[in-house]
Amino acid sequence: DDAFFLETALKERCHTWIYTIVRNGAELLAFLEKNTLASSSALILLDMNMPRLNGLETLVGIRRLPAWAQVPVVGYSNSSDEKMIRAFFAAGGNHFMQKPYEFEGYGEIVMTLRDVAEAI
Repeated sequence: DDAFFLETALKERCHTWIYTIVRNGAELLAFLEKNTLASSSALILLDMNMPRLNGLETLVGIRRLPAWAQVPVVGYSNSSDEKMIRAFFAAGGNHFMQKPYEFEGYGEIVMTLRDVAEAI
């Protein structure tokens, strides 16, 4: 559901963005390994509760890929566990957000992503 809501919000608010949605951390790392030319405007939104590899494990993998090591990573989760959030930043995460409980909140996520992307 999160991916569907996020994609809907992206289509509504960021018409010109090119994006890829993957289902889990292992799929994301495989995608990044195949696409070794990171754009200077690239941004990764990382769900901290993904299957196969969680967000923290995936972030560590991203930071090990030379082409993607400096790309901003925004984490999001329905958890506000301070230990997890500190570990996210310690592993190289750039921004963290709470998952919304309603669809309208995904628009706010997209607007925050736009702000982070503009700061790149």
